[in-house]
Amino acid sequence: LAVGRAVPDLAIIALTFGALRWGALRGSILGFGLGFFRDVVALSYLGLNALGMTILGYGLGKARETLYLTTPGIDFLLLAGAKLALDVLVLGVAAEGAWRTFELRFFWESPLSAVATAVLGSLGHRLLRRR
Repeated sequence: LAVGRAVPDLAIIALTFGALRWGALRGSILGFGLGFFRDVVALSYLGLNALGMTILGYGLGKARETLYLTTPGIDFLLLAGAKLALDVLVLGVAAEGAWRTFELRFFWESPLSAVATAVLGSLGHRLLRRR
């Protein structure tokens, strides 16, 4: 599913729509599970993805109470924002003070991946919602 350096994040898509559907508590549990799985597979910075995705799951679950989720484009913005927020945390910690590395990855790779995640998630949501 990668197009160049733009790789859609399927875990963010699942987390976003799961948290919006099930609320803050279940969204945070889903985020912890997805993040812990990611941490175990990556074998570096154990707990970092779990922390970030738990916070995102809780925040997205709480946001469902205040957002008009039927507004066109809101799912696109939520997906892109969630991907960028997680990247700030993960890349910032992983940089370990090497801000040049953070800048290169965050300002060149993250926006492309956020757009790819948002496009794939939005299209998938619209296709599944019609059924």
